[in-house]
Amino acid sequence: MCARYARLLELSAIAMLACAARCGAPTARHAAASPVAAESSRQLAPEHGVSGTFSIVAVDPESGVCGAAVASKYPAVGQVVPYARADVGAFCTQHWHEPKWGERALDLLAAGKLPEEVLGELLRDDPRRDKRQLAIIDMKGRAANRNPADADPSGVYWGAMSGRYYACQGNTLTGRAVVVAMATAYEETRGSLADRLMAALLAADCAGGDHRGRLAAGIRVAQHGVEGYWLELQVDQNDNAVAELARKYAELDHEAKGDWEGGKRPFHDPCPDRRQASADSPAERWEADIRRFETADRAAAPAPAGILFVGSSSIRLWNVAESFPSRHVINRGFGGSHIADCVRYADRIVWPYQPRTVVFYAGDNDIAAGKSPARVLEDFRAFVNKVQEALPDTRIVFVSIKPSIQRWALVEKIRGANEKIRDYARSDKRLAFADVYTPMLGPDGRPRPELFQKDGLHLNAEGYRLWTSVLDPWLRAE
Repeated sequence: MCARYARLLELSAIAMLACAARCGAPTARHAAASPVAAESSRQLAPEHGVSGTFSIVAVDPESGVCGAAVASKYPAVGQVVPYARADVGAFCTQHWHEPKWGERALDLLAAGKLPEEVLGELLRDDPRRDKRQLAIIDMKGRAANRNPADADPSGVYWGAMSGRYYACQGNTLTGRAVVVAMATAYEETRGSLADRLMAALLAADCAGGDHRGRLAAGIRVAQHGVEGYWLELQVDQNDNAVAELARKYAELDHEAKGDWEGGKRPFHDPCPDRRQASADSPAERWEADIRRFETADRAAAPAPAGILFVGSSSIRLWNVAESFPSRHVINRGFGGSHIADCVRYADRIVWPYQPRTVVFYAGDNDIAAGKSPARVLEDFRAFVNKVQEALPDTRIVFVSIKPSIQRWALVEKIRGANEKIRDYARSDKRLAFADVYTPMLGPDGRPRPELFQKDGLHLNAEGYRLWTSVLDPWLRAE
């Protein structure tokens, strides 16, 4: 790897310019870059290759600001994928990215070519044109996307969306939800262009992001009247790169920032329980959590025939003993988990307690990771079968997947999963479906903010009081 990076010193002029920027020497175009831009000077940009990633380009014609943000499992991605130039626009090159196209694309745009004409010229004689994913936008908001016609099999999911003054795209994603979340967050966030870029990147990461995991992220913003990048932040070699970039942004005092709450101190990670992004969680990921339960049980084994709460962070964070003081309750939630994780560990976190009722909440993270409603139902069926294998008389109450502010872009998939599981629960008298989704919506049909913590995802005390009121009749009826 070090030898590979060392080759940068022998590359063409574009690599020499990048090296000069990293070493602090001014370049012709970025001679007066802001002090914030120096953040990237401590990191080494890799040469061109496959950069599976998700990104967004955007402009604000009224304020004369443009920029791009990106995240990936690829190292130093913030230096080789996004490009922006004041009074011109922004450009991203990814999935078999070509860094030398960054300045060339902006030169063509500055010369008056339309975004689609720029992409056409870049790709015309390119032998790898069917591998490229590109996005470009000019200062009038005219945008163009190019998706790969021959994406690598490891890409899993790739796609793009565009709207007023922005375009977002990605490959090697956990699913379509990543692109949708990115677009929705950009459109709905109130704040400056930099605020909205950060909110979009964070929402995409929370929705699943790169299915291989996280390593690097970056944002570049240019403004009329400012030479070079007005704002540039980079994070590299970090397994929670997007959240770390957002934290840096929140700590920053800079004129590029606006009124976005997520960009203010102190930073609150909107999805702290997410682990490595993947369609399924590796078995060893939760082993420490499960062993802690087993250690606690050896010290003081719960009595059998209780009410067992199992699932992800909405269960883990719930003080069920306080909510149901007159009942024998046990909490075995482990934050960030998927339904499949509960299936995998059912013989260790369900069977030993011989509960008369299992209250189950999971599926939220599954949807965010790109799983379909049909897959969520399939996994819940597997959980039911696993429990009933050893405990045929145990009742299972599925708590509906909640609507949340942070994951509102996924609402259609959440509704679909809830409907499928509600129908399935009707097929077995040992199953029940507790609807918390409906009462969590306000008169406007959107999640009620007073029920959530600041992250817009996890419940606060008022939210858990609502859940308690919904579940209490089901538990009294047992």
